[in-house]
Amino acid sequence: MLPGTLTRNVGTPDESRLALERGLLAGLSASKRLLAHAATGIFVLGTLSLSASSVHTSAGTLRSFDLRVGVAAGRSFGPITPYLLARAFGGPVFVPDGPTIGDDHHYVLGLGVSARLGPVDLGGEVAPLGERRLTATGGISF
Repeated sequence: MLPGTLTRNVGTPDESRLALERGLLAGLSASKRLLAHAATGIFVLGTLSLSASSVHTSAGTLRSFDLRVGVAAGRSFGPITPYLLARAFGGPVFVPDGPTIGDDHHYVLGLGVSARLGPVDLGGEVAPLGERRLTATGGISF
């Protein structure tokens, strides 16, 4: 994790910033193909992940935990695979000298696409609903 700041109690008289230093992040993920139809290329994929992080701040140690469950459904067209996605998640964030906090939204709804071009894998997701996000991925098989 990179150094930065965290604003606490936004919009209140108690608003303050914590300086964030480097920290640790650990995660474990699993996925399972729930449905695959070879003739049509239609699939459904389930995912489960658990992560935890710890970072030192100017006021103490900030710790967070996250559990995510998701499903993606799509269809492969040769090397191109578009899909729809839905994820639900939750977990507390323990802030030094402050209340335990969480996310405003505990879900993600969006769409994505992946492409396999020889040994190169490219992908992207856009999620405009819930936890809004834009993600790009890439990899090389060897």
